[in-house]
Amino acid sequence: MNNFFLSELYIYPIKSLGGISLEKAQLEEKGLQYDRRWMLVDEEGMFITQRKYFELALLAVNINDNRLIISHKINSNQTISFDLQEDNGIQIPVVIWNDTTVGIEVNTEVSSWFSDFLKFKVKLVKMPVAEKEW
Repeated sequence: MNNFFLSELYIYPIKSLGGISLEKAQLEEKGLQYDRRWMLVDEEGMFITQRKYFELALLAVNINDNRLIISHKINSNQTISFDLQEDNGIQIPVVIWNDTTVGIEVNTEVSSWFSDFLKFKVKLVKMPVAEKEW
């Protein structure tokens, strides 16, 4: 029988942004806590990926004091944060590859920050509690 061991553990709270190295993680019904619970979508609701928008690699993500913190890796003045539970409550249709589901915008200030960074209009949405996965 083969012996396996876990050498590193990462979560990626915002799809296509940087990961967070963990020493331990909490497993929930949807997977690891906070893993891929948020994503960026364009005006049509299509998800944004680092494959096309490589500048997303310049953003670091951290969790501290129940807040998700996004900061530019080079320009430390570019940063924004929000409460992990925050959203505006309005469900919007979002498309991931060929699947349509729903997301809830975190807030307009956060979406504007990402829109300014990417230089086109986007929204940061979170996965509703009822959704199983993205």
